Parts: sequence; C-alpha cells; structure tokens
Amino acid sequence: MIIETDNVTKLPVRLKDNTKLVAVANPYEGCQHRRAIVDSKLAELTCADCNAKMNPIQFLVGLATQERLYEQQQQGIAAARAELNERKRCRCTKCGEVTEIRRVGKREIERLRSTSKPQGKEP
Repeated sequence: MIIETDNVTKLPVRLKDNTKLVAVANPYEGCQHRRAIVDSKLAELTCADCNAKMNPIQFLVGLATQERLYEQQQQGIAAARAELNERKRCRCTKCGEVTEIRRVGKREIERLRSTSKPQGKEP
C-alpha cells in the first residue's frame, strides 16, 4: 500500500550512470563562516565575511577538525618520506638488475635535463 502525501521533501541527489552510488548536492549555501572576529568585551564571535553572529563551540569544532586532518596529512607525509629514505635499491626497468638508488640534487637534475636530447622530430 502506497500513501502519497504533500509534505514529503525530495532529497537533492542524483544517480550517475545508472549506478547505485548516490551523490548529495552541496549543502552549503552562502557564507561558510571560515573566518571569525572575536570580541572579548562583548564575548561574541562574528563572521569576518558576512558579519553574522556565530556559535563559538561550532567554530571551535570546525577548527579542531581542520587541525586533526592537517596532522593526519603530516603524519602520512612523514611516513611516506621515511619509507622513501629507507629504500636503498630498486630494479632497473631497462636491464632488470637490482641497482642502488642514488639521490641527486637540483643542480644535477638541471644538468641532466639540459644534456638530454629533446624527444620528437626536429624541423
């Protein structure tokens, strides 16, 4: 039994390519209150872009979330850098032998680029 009512709100979703994945439209409209002005005398928090009064707890939660994401990204970068620094040898794609990885600086990269022949046909 299907009951139709007029007070049902359709969700702003779209199906793409007949798949079962559902995408939600951007729920943010207008200012997202990313910058704030703190008035310590009035104990108020005001958006620096639209001058709307803001909830200080909600703003702090947003800052804490951004900080956590930043720290996670920094940990990922540090782990990837440590893994790269641990690698001392790799297999050559041309000859198939295991060779030692040699780190080069900017000057040597530029020298190698300038001495290499350009690929393609010359006019």
